[in-house]
Amino acid sequence: MRRFLIVLNVMILVIVLGGAWLLLVGIRLDDGTVFLPIERPDRDVLTIRRETRLDDIRHEVVPLGGHEIAVTTVGPDEGALVVSCFGNASDRYEHGADYAIKVRPFGQALIWDYPGYGDSSGTAGADAVNAVAEELVPWLEAKAAGRPIVFWGHSLGGFVCSNLASRATRPAALI
Repeated sequence: MRRFLIVLNVMILVIVLGGAWLLLVGIRLDDGTVFLPIERPDRDVLTIRRETRLDDIRHEVVPLGGHEIAVTTVGPDEGALVVSCFGNASDRYEHGADYAIKVRPFGQALIWDYPGYGDSSGTAGADAVNAVAEELVPWLEAKAAGRPIVFWGHSLGGFVCSNLASRATRPAALI
């Protein structure tokens, strides 16, 4: 029992000292730490890997927030519009088909690349994503045309989708 109490006290001391150090020094994250786009070769035609497994797929490039944003929709314009916000090392090219297959039974999947990711222009970073978000939400609401909009984020995408949902007039859900 004595050994347990010693170990417990040491653990508490380490946690308290570590927390105090973080408060004094602070945590500083820059865009290069958070945003990790995968280099993609220049392509003339927008595609996503394994897209032959999908029906009713449409690619487009949309000018938003001073960037050219690559967008893919899968499925007819009916049911909920389920917007994907990928993690920091994902994009529509690499993970889009897998995501769309999971989402399709619930509505139309919308997959987009952050600035500096996949086929979107610009440099990856928080300022670029915020600039796009300001114009993306009204564009999504017009695209949904009254249908529910579901924001589905994974990892970094949780923060991105929370940002989008907070700007939306009536988000149906945030996952």
